[in-house]
Amino acid sequence: MPRSTAGSHRLKSRLPLAVLLAASLAVSVAWTGAESLTWTFVDPPITTARPSLNSLAALAPDSVWAVGRDAEGAVATHWDGTTWTPTPVTEMAWLSDVSFTGPSAAWAVGGGVKPGAHAAAWDGSAWSAARTPLPDAGDRRPWLTAVDALDGSNAWAVGNTGAVGIPDGVAFLERWDGTEWTLVEPDVPDDVTAFSLSDIDVVAADEAWAVGTAYTAGAARPLVLHFDGTAWSVQDVPGQEDGNLTATTVVEGVVYAGGFTSLGGPVEAKPLLLRLDGDVWTPVKTPEDTSWWYGMVPDGRGGLLMTGYTRGSSLVLRFDGETAVIEPGPVPDGYATIQAVSLVPGTTRIWTGGRSETPGRELFVAYTPGQ
Repeated sequence: MPRSTAGSHRLKSRLPLAVLLAASLAVSVAWTGAESLTWTFVDPPITTARPSLNSLAALAPDSVWAVGRDAEGAVATHWDGTTWTPTPVTEMAWLSDVSFTGPSAAWAVGGGVKPGAHAAAWDGSAWSAARTPLPDAGDRRPWLTAVDALDGSNAWAVGNTGAVGIPDGVAFLERWDGTEWTLVEPDVPDDVTAFSLSDIDVVAADEAWAVGTAYTAGAARPLVLHFDGTAWSVQDVPGQEDGNLTATTVVEGVVYAGGFTSLGGPVEAKPLLLRLDGDVWTPVKTPEDTSWWYGMVPDGRGGLLMTGYTRGSSLVLRFDGETAVIEPGPVPDGYATIQAVSLVPGTTRIWTGGRSETPGRELFVAYTPGQ
């Protein structure tokens, strides 16, 4: 059944404030022969005050969910091919991610109005908040970043006690077994002083991947966690100092993790794409244009697409298994961030959404013409 590809996905999209403030250099876009994607815009899914679009879940060409927040709280709204229809989500302050296992079954996660209510379930007619056990975070307020559901009795979510991309706080996982959510606190190396998790992809009951960033004395390095059906373990990702992983997906059995590598400070970064070759994580050669990357989905052609931005435009990175290229995203001129991305299952159509400074595109949603 269709699953959200925002984490297989996703955004995945969740842009930390420190990185949003970092984009100050323009990118020189390189494209090597393949035709660039074209984009069709639709009405924005949230039109009330202070909108934020955080995740998309494309179930079919005429069935897409968008989640985020407005001035009143969490928002979940459905596109039927013509219009967006909002549905109430009570007890939630915002939604950061959503994952569907079918038209009438989904989990959305984010931050709760009441402590502990950080997830909401969709049953085909309504959203209902569910309590999730949270770690003891002192004065901090934990929140859930990403979710991926395999079926009605198997879903995982990742959360953080600090801001993603900021070297403080720790991350945690939550497991849904069909009856309740259970807190899982992963073991990390002793030298890790703080860590965050940004994305999760559940492949099977005995295989899941979570990615983020680990910090040692303030220095960043990629963090990959693997679940084998029994326990989570930290993967060895050698030679990627100052790397930050923000998204993960599996394409035709190959596991990918992506994000960006900081270059000498917070205002410069370049793409980071890793692939699991056997038991070894290896870097994929990408253009080194100054840019930041937060979302990743399969492209429906055996490759993948990453979403990112620079101060000059939104961007997409396309990788066909051999070559990675960068091209402008749906908003090519002016500051724009893609905060959500999803592939329509069984097609090559990709949906994106985000924010920009372009008049009329302050909150945008667009899709490619893929079939």
